[in-house]
Amino acid sequence: MVKKENPEFLSLSKVYVVHSEVSSIIRENVRYSNKWWSATTKFTSFFSYTERFHAATAQNLLKKMNLNGKFLDIGFGSGQLIKKLSTAKLITYGVDISLRNIASFRKNFRKSRPVYTLPIDPFNSELGFKEGCFSGVVCSHVLEHVPDDQVLIKEIHRVLCPGGIAVIMVPINEEQMVVPTHIRKYTVDSIKEQLKPYFEILQSGENDVLSHYVRVFGIRKNLISTVIKRSMIFVSCFIPSKLAVFIDRCIIKSLKIIKETSQTYILARKI
Repeated sequence: MVKKENPEFLSLSKVYVVHSEVSSIIRENVRYSNKWWSATTKFTSFFSYTERFHAATAQNLLKKMNLNGKFLDIGFGSGQLIKKLSTAKLITYGVDISLRNIASFRKNFRKSRPVYTLPIDPFNSELGFKEGCFSGVVCSHVLEHVPDDQVLIKEIHRVLCPGGIAVIMVPINEEQMVVPTHIRKYTVDSIKEQLKPYFEILQSGENDVLSHYVRVFGIRKNLISTVIKRSMIFVSCFIPSKLAVFIDRCIIKSLKIIKETSQTYILARKI
């Protein structure tokens, strides 16, 4: 049974002023999440290889930490990670800017364990939760979309209990790319520098499948690249994540592609 109420949630009364350019990007994020993404959310577990891969990466990292208590997924999308981590010893929470994603998840989630899914203000980088209430937090490909990433990093630190674990995933090396839904760009070093005052970095690495092919062959964001990338995702969704990663690496090696990593993950502990 999916629970709509949330005992840990605090109301936010602050009003934030966002720069007009940033505001337009946020509105595009909301439109994208509620229109295109929510339209595919019921098929995501099967057709969206990218989200399955991100969820599998986070799950594998968190397994090592043996979490219990409460877990938060920031920007949970179709809820793949929430479904994977919803166990008797881990109560899962998710926040998302898409009301349609939330409604779809609540409708389709069939397990009896309590799961709390809540909307979040896209113009506010704060988390409306009590301090120290989560043992684990995942923030997968969200920091590049929020109005103030430094505020959200501090908030992740605040809502984690002492020694709590965070998994952060962001796109990197986008200097030569224009992504209309991204407010900022990262490198491996820049995201680590932002996290270091608040977290001990336990592990980091590339989290890269499919997207570097678009970069290697010089394809930009247009109809052709969209068709190619979506076709690759469609084909890849039919095979397990680990096998897809293995095939991915073999292709890179056999073609002698010198690729530039486009995604990174960081496993960190609150200090």
